[in-house]
Amino acid sequence: MSVARSTANADALREWNAAVERMVRAGEIIVGPRIEDRTFAGRTHEYLFQAVDGIRVYGSGLSRQSDADGTTVSLFGNLHGRIDADTAPALSPTETAARLEQSLGGRFDASQHPAALVLLPLPGGDLALTYRIGASDARYYFVDAHSGGILHVQDAFNRQASLGGGFTFGGKWRELSTTRADRHFP
Repeated sequence: MSVARSTANADALREWNAAVERMVRAGEIIVGPRIEDRTFAGRTHEYLFQAVDGIRVYGSGLSRQSDADGTTVSLFGNLHGRIDADTAPALSPTETAARLEQSLGGRFDASQHPAALVLLPLPGGDLALTYRIGASDARYYFVDAHSGGILHVQDAFNRQASLGGGFTFGGKWRELSTTRADRHFP
């Protein structure tokens, strides 16, 4: 369910905020960091993460802004409705890392890349219990906590290139493609 709502309707915002507070008390939402807004004095941003039995649902959560007196002024994000997920892993983090090493032919230092248990949303709408493991190849692997199979791979770095265009002095449209390079020209 999407929580992105217009803040123009103060009653709806209060209702959503009350529902979020009930979910916090029930342990369905974990309260994350609270950060002071650098633009608006007295305003804070609070990050909330959806969870099942204390295990985070990867990619879901909320951002809540509050003013100086604690009144919620905006609330947005995404939550999964009616979660029925198995939260008891069949494999330990060590066993999962060993299976990942076997699949990839590499080694992982558990102290450098600890496995985090998360619920991964799948394309069909189900959630899979996985270990999220960071590897030395700059990727995160989501490994099934029951079978040890790789369910998803995510790059650890955001990569960026630009495609744009503009008009020449002669009035002709030209496309322009750029990629970052770490060279300095004289």
